[in-house]
Amino acid sequence: MLTKERILEKALDLFSENGYFGTNMRSLAVGLGISKSALYKHYKGKEDIWNSMICYIENYYEDNFGIGPAEFKMPENANELREMSAKQIEFTLNDEKILKIRKLLTLGQYSDKKIAELATKHFNFVIEKLYSSIFSHLIEIGEMKCNDCDMLAFIYCSPITEMIHLCDRQSDRKSEAIIKITSYIEWFINQFFEVK
Repeated sequence: MLTKERILEKALDLFSENGYFGTNMRSLAVGLGISKSALYKHYKGKEDIWNSMICYIENYYEDNFGIGPAEFKMPENANELREMSAKQIEFTLNDEKILKIRKLLTLGQYSDKKIAELATKHFNFVIEKLYSSIFSHLIEIGEMKCNDCDMLAFIYCSPITEMIHLCDRQSDRKSEAIIKITSYIEWFINQFFEVK
């Protein structure tokens, strides 16, 4: 039985390998082992599949990154921040779907304005907004000693994001990147958390 989710999974495979413009309904149908007409029974066309795939991946990311409404728990101290960050980084570096979508966004951002906007949203603003709210909370409860939560989020997220992109470019450097990220998180905590 062909399901919409199976179509979206195959679409993610093809879009991440060939880009949006290098993927068509025929290649998707062939990859699924079905006719184009069978594919059109589920989706109106490539744009419909693309939009559904992006929505599917965004929901998947939210649910598995630990930021969905049911899962998210605001860290209350440096230790909880460290643990939450480690889980999120591990997921980001190792989840196959997230690796594919990041590859798709990285490659596509240079050829399509919509993909560029999605890349900016996911590589920068979503994570910075999340950490800005986390740092705002930690400042409010007296755990952190800075009052600019947006700047803290920028300072915290940028080097980690850069190391994640390094892993995307050179997967053989993942161990080195994880060591740097771990050291960086410790440096950040020492700089900005109140000594108890």
